[in-house]
Amino acid sequence: MNKKRIRFIINPASGIGKHKNIVKYVEQYLDKSQFHYEIVFTEKQGHGISLSKQAAENGYFAVVAVGGDGSINEVASSLIGSDTALAIIPTGSGNGFANHFHIPHDMKMALNVINTGKVISIDTMNADSKTVIGICGVGFDAHIAHEFAMYGKRGFSSYIKVVLREFPRYKNQNYKMMINGSVIEHKALLITFANASQFGNNAVINPQANVQDGIMEICILKPFKFWQFPKLAYALFHNKIHLLPFVEVIKADQVSLIKYDKKIAHIDGEPVFLEEETLFSIKPNSLKIITPV
Repeated sequence: MNKKRIRFIINPASGIGKHKNIVKYVEQYLDKSQFHYEIVFTEKQGHGISLSKQAAENGYFAVVAVGGDGSINEVASSLIGSDTALAIIPTGSGNGFANHFHIPHDMKMALNVINTGKVISIDTMNADSKTVIGICGVGFDAHIAHEFAMYGKRGFSSYIKVVLREFPRYKNQNYKMMINGSVIEHKALLITFANASQFGNNAVINPQANVQDGIMEICILKPFKFWQFPKLAYALFHNKIHLLPFVEVIKADQVSLIKYDKKIAHIDGEPVFLEEETLFSIKPNSLKIITPV
């Protein structure tokens, strides 16, 4: 039978170095009776977009993103609307998108998902012309994304150090949005526009996430007292943040962010800058992805 063509795109700068063993793992554990594979490495930010686009245009069965959420975003952005599926070997610092689908961090087990998994269609999002696979945020998490990018060290412990350093001095911002035909104004610590469920490291900002319902969740974390921080942290890691009295979740298929104090944001964990007014919209059933059975 004809083997399915599959391309592995590896970001050598991702995460904490787990990608270094991927070549030998692919050679050992990928089912070569099913797949004809090739391995390519990104050379700079954005390179994964062109490598993935080339594979989709040439009718590959799947492209495997080896990296974190930012790498996945690059690879997936060129697969939207195509018949080429996204697969994931998570080697990033947070791996929020992979965690949403319960894709193992162990390379052997993640490769077995490719060997035995199923292909489903999921929603993606746009922030104006920018592709969002899992989540986009403004406010404190966006501030942390920018600070973490400059920190120099990757990994969860480094991320926590940045959060603890910045949280006491961060000021809540003012936001104005148009949602479901109504103008909503809030002061908030952060606002997350969510397709998937988590920031990464199993910190779940959107426990109600369903990537196949054609709806996004706008998760608004309003100002709260410092003594409530432990309750917030507990809820974030126990799928209960939507139950807190200072958290509001609104469902919509699009939302316009009309005004906010700072123009920094993050898309799938990567720091970006947005326009004065940004339209977030859902793209139903726009991406094929290989998930565990």
